[in-house]
Amino acid sequence: MTFPPEPVGLTNQPYYIREHKDWAVQQETYRHDQALYSVGEPAMFVLMWTVEDFQHGYTSRCSRCYGNDLDGRTAAVYNQANKAKCPRCYGTTFEGGIRARIIRPALFGETDDNEQADQRGAIHPQSIMVESTNDFRYRAGDFVFRLDGSRWQLKAPSRVTVRTGFEHPGQVVASMGYSQGPATLEDATSVAYLIPPSGEALASQLLPDSRWPVTKSDVINAPLIPKAWTD
Repeated sequence: MTFPPEPVGLTNQPYYIREHKDWAVQQETYRHDQALYSVGEPAMFVLMWTVEDFQHGYTSRCSRCYGNDLDGRTAAVYNQANKAKCPRCYGTTFEGGIRARIIRPALFGETDDNEQADQRGAIHPQSIMVESTNDFRYRAGDFVFRLDGSRWQLKAPSRVTVRTGFEHPGQVVASMGYSQGPATLEDATSVAYLIPPSGEALASQLLPDSRWPVTKSDVINAPLIPKAWTD
C-alpha cells in the first residue's frame, strides 16, 4: 500500500485541513455592501420591542394599555393588551414600542398587484423582498419606511452566511445579507402610520446629502444584534 507524499513543511499532519480565512469573508461582505450603497435606496427600519427584549430586561410593559387597572385585568387574562393601536407602545404592549429606529441602504424587489377576498372586503395585498446591511437584525413584526411614504411590515428574514474552511459559521462573523426577507404593504389605517416620523419629517431624514444613501441611527434603545443571537 502506498500513501500520498507528505506536504512540504508539514511533519505531523500528512493531510491539509482548510482553515477559516477572514479575508475571504470580509471581501464578500464588502462587495455585498458596496452593491447596497451603489444601487440601494435609503430606508428607515423600525425595530419593535418583543417579549425576548422584555425577558432580557431591556424594556417594561406599556403603562398605558397594559399597566392601568382596567386594561391590566384584560392583559392578565389574555396575556395581551386590549388596544392594538396604542399610541404609546404601537401594539407591542412594551413601553415606548420602539427598540431601534435606524436608516440604512436597502434594495426593494418589484411588486405585483393582486386582489383577494378578506373579511374587510376586496383587498390588494402587496409583498416584496427587502435586503439591507448586516449590522442589524430585524424580526417578524418590525417595519421599514420608504421615501415614497409607504410603510411595510417585515416578515421572518432569511439567513445568508459565508463560510470558508471547516469553522462553524456564526451569525455575526460570517453573516452577509442576513437582513433579507419578505415585507407586506401596510394599510393606511395600520398602527405603523402612528409611528413617528411621518410626512416631510421622514422624507427629510431619508433624503441623502450626496449620491450615496445615508447610514445613521435615530433611536437605539437596545443592541441592534440581540445578545441571544451572538452567543
